[in-house]
Amino acid sequence: MISKVSGLTSSSFEEIAVGTDYRFAFSGLSIALAKDQTKTLTIKISVPTVQDSATDSTITFGANCVRGTDAIGLTQQAPTAALAATRTIDFTTKAAGKLEVTANTGNAQKIVILGTVSSTTDVEMAKIDFKAKENDSTLRTLKVTVTSGAAAGNNDESEVVPTIKLYDGTTLLSSQTVAAGGAVIFTDLTVALAKDTTKTLTIKGDFYKIYDANVVGVVDDGDLGFEATDVTVALTGVTETDIVAEDANYDTVTTPNITATQAFGKTLYTYSKAPTFTLVSTAISATPDKANKEADATITFTVTANGGDIYLNDYVTTTAGKRAFTGLSTDPVAAGNVPTVTYSFTSADATKTLDVADYYYTIRNGETKTFTMSIHIVSPVGEAGFHKAYVGQFK
Repeated sequence: MISKVSGLTSSSFEEIAVGTDYRFAFSGLSIALAKDQTKTLTIKISVPTVQDSATDSTITFGANCVRGTDAIGLTQQAPTAALAATRTIDFTTKAAGKLEVTANTGNAQKIVILGTVSSTTDVEMAKIDFKAKENDSTLRTLKVTVTSGAAAGNNDESEVVPTIKLYDGTTLLSSQTVAAGGAVIFTDLTVALAKDTTKTLTIKGDFYKIYDANVVGVVDDGDLGFEATDVTVALTGVTETDIVAEDANYDTVTTPNITATQAFGKTLYTYSKAPTFTLVSTAISATPDKANKEADATITFTVTANGGDIYLNDYVTTTAGKRAFTGLSTDPVAAGNVPTVTYSFTSADATKTLDVADYYYTIRNGETKTFTMSIHIVSPVGEAGFHKAYVGQFK
């Protein structure tokens, strides 16, 4: 490389014709040329990735554009007339940036166990995916809204989730106080979104503790979460004022160029303690010697106690509201009749309390116990069809 000139501005050029013709000179060169020698020089230019204009540019060599000093000290100039050969650079119109905002496929409904002594922090509420198209973009502002079932009881979302945070991986980008009505605005962001790649951001929340009068030393100080309420987070809107982004042209990504899923978060349910049910296995087979009119089935599952002890009522009792599960259902055949169902409910490792009024199993906090439900199905007489039995809910 003989010469490199960088950081050019308009003042680096001599204006020959306003807006159309400009001259640039390479100066300070020292290139030796022997008599009758031909030397080829190559000129290369670098231009911004994004152009302000789509007007083509043509490089020409005018008359006497090359100057040098010969061996006896005289100045020589060439060519005597402008060269016919030119080089045209074709610039295309700059592309406006576009943005796709979608719910991450990893979002799922879940139960959040809240403390009764102190707040529960950094609870993952949702992940949201951003994809820049046509151009690189930068996310500047994001508006979201928190909604809670607790608000139906004359409470506000800010009394459930006082603080919402935005993360890029493990990096905290912004932490904001939830305003009345659940409004949150993440501002002063500089999240780079490379063209045609997806950036996933995570929204986390700090939840107030749930007051429990049975916990010694804990007082009702007004900063309380809510038992058995639902919480969701969603985009406030899908316009350029709700999702503020700037493309590589330094232009705002406009509303027509934003495609977004407004409701991107799944529902969270808050409890101070709750069970986790996990299906282990299911099986069903025709009962021998019953001409395919009867079947035996089993459903095996585990129950894990989270946040406190969990009590699962035993099916044996007939006291109203004391059954372990309700809605044990079967599908009728075409005639509309349902099969007869009998069942039993056992656990090999959970402790059963044999109280006359309340039969129940105890699962201690942090423990996981296994249960098996045995079901016998008898098809209605004279009817053919398929039947299935399933559990509607537990108590």
